[in-house]
Amino acid sequence: VEILTAQVNEEVQINQALSEDLKLQEQQNVALAADLNQSNAALREELEEVRSDTKECLQVHQKEMDALKMLLQESRDKATHLSAAHQEMVEILTAQVNEEALKNVALSEDLKLQKQQNVDLAADLQLLNESNTVLRKQLEGLEAQK
Repeated sequence: VEILTAQVNEEVQINQALSEDLKLQEQQNVALAADLNQSNAALREELEEVRSDTKECLQVHQKEMDALKMLLQESRDKATHLSAAHQEMVEILTAQVNEEALKNVALSEDLKLQKQQNVDLAADLQLLNESNTVLRKQLEGLEAQK
């Protein structure tokens, strides 16, 4: 009876130690899940900001394109009606149009970069979501082992 009592006591101590380890693991999993959720939320917020910035950039880009088209058309219209004395003015306007076109190309490149950043952020978010799913499954597995 004493031997069995000692064995039972030993098993109880082992079970208590395993229970404590399991509680620690659960706490770590909860903390990790919270960190992942916070990280996901931050990434979503950042992605939304980039999308907003991209939308604003597209709107500015479109307005500048419209303005450039109007300016170019105005320059063409004026050029056909201007006398030789006004030819210098046409050249100045053309230079301005060309300068605006160069700015437009730079804006277009910026937009391409922002689009790539959107793609990269979306990929990062997908990886985080997949990681979060794996961790949730591991947590469910640990809870099922309890």
